[in-house]
Amino acid sequence: MLNRRLGVAGLVFTIIGVVLLLRTTGIVVSMTHLWPSLLIILGISSILFKFFFVKSRKISIALGIVLCFWGVMLILSNVIGPSLSLGRIWPIFPMGVGIVLFFYGYGRKPSRYYSFSIPGIAIFFMSVFFMLFSLDVIKDDFKLFVIRWWPVLFITLGISLFVLSVFDRGDKRPDDK
Repeated sequence: MLNRRLGVAGLVFTIIGVVLLLRTTGIVVSMTHLWPSLLIILGISSILFKFFFVKSRKISIALGIVLCFWGVMLILSNVIGPSLSLGRIWPIFPMGVGIVLFFYGYGRKPSRYYSFSIPGIAIFFMSVFFMLFSLDVIKDDFKLFVIRWWPVLFITLGISLFVLSVFDRGDKRPDDK
């Protein structure tokens, strides 16, 4: 029970820190633009409710994801303004698929966990990457950026394999010899 409380407290402090960081760095001038963050907090709470109280329904995950995306969309429309269009924010939709896959795999058997969670994480980070170009956070041309930075894929693969080897418990399967 203590781990659950620490997890919720950690999440609350993280959200508060992100909101305050947006304010202190000048990204958000007025805190009134952040009222939709309440939707995000409610959405995350709904998702956590499912994982911390096992007998709750799976609908709480879907409700949480919907509330989170509404909150993100409203914050983006408040911060960016009228220049926000579907052509610019399209990566949010695959991002939602990635989040749903990750949480769907969470708490399942290891084979199911990896078959849902790993693709979910990959889709989420690819969506974040495309969102950076959509919102002109990265000003470079996409093609030139990929040509210049493609070796990062090898670095990411190498780090992932290394982390997997460190956390491998050495459990042998019956078919391993």
